[in-house]
Amino acid sequence: MTMKLKFLGIAACALALCFTLVGCNSQKVTDFTWYQAAVPDKYELNTSLGSNAAKVSFAKTDEGKELRVNWNGVKDAQGITQAFMEWEGTGSEQLDDMKIGNYTWKVAQNTEASKPKIQFCTDLPNGLVGIVDARGFSDINDKDLQSFVKSVKFADDVSEAYDKAKEVSSDDLKIH
Repeated sequence: MTMKLKFLGIAACALALCFTLVGCNSQKVTDFTWYQAAVPDKYELNTSLGSNAAKVSFAKTDEGKELRVNWNGVKDAQGITQAFMEWEGTGSEQLDDMKIGNYTWKVAQNTEASKPKIQFCTDLPNGLVGIVDARGFSDINDKDLQSFVKSVKFADDVSEAYDKAKEVSSDDLKIH
């Protein structure tokens, strides 16, 4: 009987440790009105583009990395990707499409620029395009980048939600 109790005690401790470790690695999603995303640890809210929820980005300044989410209603994802490569010039390349999280993304990168960039574009309903710009990233498989892109979920009506986000102060955002 005591052997069974010891075994159960050890099993319970091991199970509790597993739940603790899993809980430490989970990310909470923050709602930015026009999209939701899980901001990676050690990234800070960057308001250099504007002080509302429509314009914030996330920076890990000690490593020179920044994540921005945007949208476009003029071109499709392929057109945005092509424009990125033309704008970036030498060293730009289009990678294979990637299924990450909720979307299939067209991906382009420039690792030869003074500050490398990777851009993800996905077609959304109503002819819109969702965009994630990763500045300072040269590795498409970067853990923070992959987890962020995987967590992005755009609002059903991005244009309308974006207008609402302009009214939400970045001071009111709570990054989890």
